[in-house]
Amino acid sequence: MSEKILYEDSNIVITNKRVSVSGETYPVKQIASVGVYSTKDDPMVSTENNSGLPGVIFFSALVSGVAGSMSTASIGWLVFFVLVGGFIFYSVSIKPVFHLQLSVSSKEVNILSSTDKGIFKPFMIG
Repeated sequence: MSEKILYEDSNIVITNKRVSVSGETYPVKQIASVGVYSTKDDPMVSTENNSGLPGVIFFSALVSGVAGSMSTASIGWLVFFVLVGGFIFYSVSIKPVFHLQLSVSSKEVNILSSTDKGIFKPFMIG
């Protein structure tokens, strides 16, 4: 039987006989299992999107600038609503990241990650 390419991109080649990921090749016969799992991409921790710090600076400047002309109760309500709004925004901005993982020779290898779970359908059987 000849080798058929099932999936290919710049770092990954999956055929009916082997899986090559970033220069490492795993024969299909040695792959014990394939699975998809998810993690949460936390925007506050992510090095790509450091949006938390500018928000804290803006909030501090807003409160200190407005505080001189507001009563203590008004400042308390302002802080409350900004914190609740920030929590809601933060909760909505955390997106799941799905990973395709192989178990090969007593180690696990993540071969593909995406925020779109549908990309893994061609690899799933059953």
